[in-house]
Amino acid sequence: MNNKEKYQRTFSALNPTTDYLEKIVETEDSEMKERKRVSLPKLLAACISIIAVLAAMSAIAYATDIGGIQRKIQIWTQGELTDAELNISTDGKSSEYTISYTDENGEEHVSEGGGVAIGLFGKERPLTEEEIIEHLNEPQLMVDDDDKVMIYCRDQKLDITDKFDDGVCYVKLTVDGKPLYITVAVDGEGYSMATSPKSYPKG
Repeated sequence: MNNKEKYQRTFSALNPTTDYLEKIVETEDSEMKERKRVSLPKLLAACISIIAVLAAMSAIAYATDIGGIQRKIQIWTQGELTDAELNISTDGKSSEYTISYTDENGEEHVSEGGGVAIGLFGKERPLTEEEIIEHLNEPQLMVDDDDKVMIYCRDQKLDITDKFDDGVCYVKLTVDGKPLYITVAVDGEGYSMATSPKSYPKG
């Protein structure tokens, strides 16, 4: 037997038989079918989960629209950060809110408000929760039990009782590093206040 015949005999033993190749193909086919059977239920489960999440989100959005928003928040009242409960309701055209809190003396306070915001082209829309909270934290003008005229702006407390000139008082505060101009005027038996981030309002 020469070398060529030896090589042919050796390598012919390494060639797989037709039966063996068919067996491999059948095994791969069955494994692919098995994978398809496994992946289809997983895909269905994933789809069902996504649909359930979307349905839950829709239900939450629907409940919010119908039942309104109720939040525990913190607001500035008379220079102090105070825990409060905010309730907002909307009819799709305007927003109404009720804010309630208990002061440091244990006295409960409830106030109400609401309105609309003017968007592009004069279109009205309900106030958002963020806009209402921003409004609640705007500067407050109050006359206390000692007849002192006070301005409260976040943690700032300013007595302006003796700062009026011809029935008008101008105050400049700094809020978040920006100037805030406040004009307080004697208005009959009370006071009126106007704020501007740019300059004192012209009167």
